Amino acid sequence: MLAQLPDPNHFASIGWVTVILVAIIVGLNQGIALVKSMKDKPSPLDVASESASKFVSKAECHLLHVASNDRLTRVENDLAEIRKSIDGWNATAERRASDIHARIDPIARELAGVKYIVEIIARKLGCSAFEN
Repeated sequence: MLAQLPDPNHFASIGWVTVILVAIIVGLNQGIALVKSMKDKPSPLDVASESASKFVSKAECHLLHVASNDRLTRVENDLAEIRKSIDGWNATAERRASDIHARIDPIARELAGVKYIVEIIARKLGCSAFEN
């Protein structure tokens, strides 16, 4: 039987020994990684009991839904009041601006008339009324 084995100094024998050693090292590495990963994971029973405590009942869900709808309604009502206030402020601002323009426009027309008269007088006197 030993006579059938290839020469241990032959390159093929050395290659097979290298392949076998690498396979053993890779297998050990994978085995160690498997053991480490199993240590880090909790047991399925622990996960199931923890998950069950995080669920809410239908009644709790309904109460939360009603509470959130009530809060949404209050926020929408507050927003509607704010919009009404802003609309009121806008109307007041527009009315004040109209009043200011109503007072300024006649004055601007009078000033334009006065400027025209001053220019006519200045031309008759031979000088410029509005020199820069």
